[in-house]
Amino acid sequence: MAKPLTGRGVLLWLLCTFGVVFAVNGFFIARAIATYPGEDVQNPYLQGVDFNQTLQARAEQAAEGWQATIAAKRVAGGAVEVTIVVDKKAGVLPADFSLTGLLRHPSDEELDHPLTFAASGPNRFVGHITGVRRGAWDVQVKANGRVAFEASRRVWLP
Repeated sequence: MAKPLTGRGVLLWLLCTFGVVFAVNGFFIARAIATYPGEDVQNPYLQGVDFNQTLQARAEQAAEGWQATIAAKRVAGGAVEVTIVVDKKAGVLPADFSLTGLLRHPSDEELDHPLTFAASGPNRFVGHITGVRRGAWDVQVKANGRVAFEASRRVWLP
């Protein structure tokens, strides 16, 4: 014959059920915190406030006729080669024109890699980097010095 269900038995079942729920939630919270570090950019609020200046700078750059073609590919040995061809509609690039950049992971800034470029022909710049995972990456480049030029493009690296 089965024992009758008492108040103590109901309490025990409730405590065990909620204990399992809390344990599973705790596990998922710990995994979420460990695998996603949080904000992808520093000061996202200030970045949003300054967005009108960013749009204005992009419009000025487009009005001056700046254009860039950005490509990235994996080369022998597993390194990544980033190639940028810069054009200016109304003239040639300044003699001291140079670029720096960032190979940016879309969701984890700890995986970002700084880029340095060397001139490789007229208006063409090439940078090499090692230790890059496969997947989607953002190439962000910026002119050094007094020239206001920025460009970016998302690329897929196999």
